Amino acid sequence: MYEHIWRGHELVQRFYEKTSMEEVRQAVIELQSDPRFDELTDVISDFLGCEIAPVHIEVMEEIAALDGAASLSNIRIRDAVVTDSPQIMRAVEAYIASGLSPYPMQIFSSTELARKWLVSKPTRSDFGRRIYKVVTQKFGAFSREFAALFLRRYGWKHSSGTAHCE
Repeated sequence: MYEHIWRGHELVQRFYEKTSMEEVRQAVIELQSDPRFDELTDVISDFLGCEIAPVHIEVMEEIAALDGAASLSNIRIRDAVVTDSPQIMRAVEAYIASGLSPYPMQIFSSTELARKWLVSKPTRSDFGRRIYKVVTQKFGAFSREFAALFLRRYGWKHSSGTAHCE
């Protein structure tokens, strides 16, 4: 079971009791379908008090792919996962290792630590830098301007061949 708790640009996805991997996937789809998704910056995925069995790595990779596609609409999201379950930690590590999602994600043992990380505005992934490099190498000078415009639209600053998030 899960619930979404919206607080401005923050969302707490709270999973509780017995939760299936299908419910986790459904929670992600529901989140990405919400009109507030485009303005979202911080997600706390709270799995404390949640029992998930079994965890399927393939589903986590599918969720990472869904997030990768959704990042075309909103690249600014950071996800702090709160859990004390080794099984869920392995699933999150598989998500990160897939390389399919540009969203920075870290695992925490408490919601308080997760919020501190989100407030600290950690460096985001190098997704913007990768986009800039690929576009400019394939399409030349005209595309450098397009890539810079694209990156600025999603909160990235561009300077001398690199891109970073504000």
